[in-house]
Amino acid sequence: DVVYGEYGVPLLSRVMAWLDCKTYQVVDAGDHSVFIGEVLSTQINGGEPLLYFNRKWGAFASQG
Repeated sequence: DVVYGEYGVPLLSRVMAWLDCKTYQVVDAGDHSVFIGEVLSTQINGGEPLLYFNRKWGAFASQG
């Protein structure tokens, strides 16, 4: 599902978190471009993050 942020940007609704940014600067880096954004708004929905490392899916170890 898609919702629209405060500034009209389409955002995925069923995610752990999102950042709504506007482009501050674009830096050429060889055959890539690096986009630097100014964060305008955020939302944190919670949940368990996915972890992908060394070609395997996993979970973070709990602290305690």
